[in-house]
Amino acid sequence: MKLNDEAIVAMAIAAIAEESGADIKNIRVRSFRKIGKSALEEYIEERGIAYKKYQLGD
Repeated sequence: MKLNDEAIVAMAIAAIAEESGADIKNIRVRSFRKIGKSALEEYIEERGIAYKKYQLGD
C-alpha cells in the first residue's frame, strides 16, 4: 500500500496527539521531508544481506 504525503502527515499528527494528549486542531506541521536510506541500509540492500531488526518488546 503506497501512502501519499497527506496520509503520512495525518497519521503522524494523530500519533502525536494520542501520545501527548493534545488536541489535533492545535498541532501544526511546520516542515515535512522524505529521508533516504542510510549508508548501512544501502550496503545491506546492495549485498542482499538478510537480517532481522529487533525492537524493545520483541
